[in-house]
Amino acid sequence: MIKKWLVHGTTVLWALTILVLTSIPRLQPPDLGIHFTDKLAHAGVYGIFAFFLIRSFRYSRRFQTRAAQATCVSAVLFAALDEWHQYYIPGRFAEVADFLADCLGIGLVLIVYFLWKRNQKKHNAKGHDV
Repeated sequence: MIKKWLVHGTTVLWALTILVLTSIPRLQPPDLGIHFTDKLAHAGVYGIFAFFLIRSFRYSRRFQTRAAQATCVSAVLFAALDEWHQYYIPGRFAEVADFLADCLGIGLVLIVYFLWKRNQKKHNAKGHDV
């Protein structure tokens, strides 16, 4: 029971962290000396969010068998609403490129999840313990 609350709690906490960070006017990512640092930050933040969402949906009886689909819909919708929300924050902008970077992070995590699930099925079919 505690683990279930911890799993769902980290997901909610991460979503709130995203909302707080995107509500800060004129927030800029640190300069790492590479181009598109902000897009990497978007992909990373939303990749982590997708990971937490998959874990939460796997603990949910209603969405357990469709964790990836529920994660995709929820995370993309959250990203779109977050970009729309930034439109109303002074010094912030709603950008399609940011939304696409969010979706890239979500997509990468979903690909890794599908590969993990496929590998898990192969091991289970061979009689290995996972």
